[in-house]
This record gives sequence, C-alpha cells and structure tokens, in this order.
Amino acid sequence: MKINNIVFSLLALAMLCSFKNCGEKEKFPEYVDMVFMIPVSISPVKENYFIGDTILIEINTPDSIREFYSSEYFKLKEFNFAIRLLTLELVSEKLYLSQQPGNASSFNVISEIGSFHISGSLGGYIATVYNDERYSLK
Repeated sequence: MKINNIVFSLLALAMLCSFKNCGEKEKFPEYVDMVFMIPVSISPVKENYFIGDTILIEINTPDSIREFYSSEYFKLKEFNFAIRLLTLELVSEKLYLSQQPGNASSFNVISEIGSFHISGSLGGYIATVYNDERYSLK
C-alpha cells in the first residue's frame, strides 16, 4: 500500500510539473529578419550610362532608419550596414539579369565621404560615415 501511495504521489508530481511548466526553460534569442530602407540618390538620372560618364551616389540620412517589413523607425547609432553595390554589363536582352556579366573593373571609384570597396567583378561594399547623428556617403 505504501509503494502504491509513493508511485501515485510521484506520478501526480510529474503531471503537475508538466502542467505548470516546472523548471527553467532555456531561452533562445529571438531572430527577426530586418531590412533597413536607406535613402540613396544617384545622379544624373539617365536611361543609359556610357564609358567616361560620372555617376554620383550620395547618402545623407538621419540615424532614425525605416525598417521595410514593419515600417517602423529605429534609431541606429554607428551601425555597420552591409550595403552592397552591384554593377552589371547588360549584354543581351535574351539573358536574365542574374546571367549578365559583372563590370565593376570598368569603374574608377573616387570617394569623398565614406568608401566603396570593390571586391569582385560584380561590385563591392559601401561604408558610410556616421557623424552628428547622420549617415553620409559621397
């Protein structure tokens, strides 16, 4: 009889623990995919660019950046954005965009504010400068 009471008590305790969520559960950090909308201006605006043309790319935005999925603004101080600039040579209308060859080596990059690091034939990475609560690139 005592053994039955002990077994019954242990089973009841196990059931209570499962219903009450006994014990500490390991908490994993929440992963949220975020895409930030950084306003970029490109000038002059033309349909075609040719060898010898100068293309000016500028970023001058406050550090409150809009997130694409939520449309909320987040204040991001000195954030290292992974901004990638790709350049393609459009050689054929019959090829998909992903099949067009890269032509980053055709460009001479002159950075006044921030930098552009060419890392392959497709293009490279842009690094902005953070100053006075603004991100800048020119």
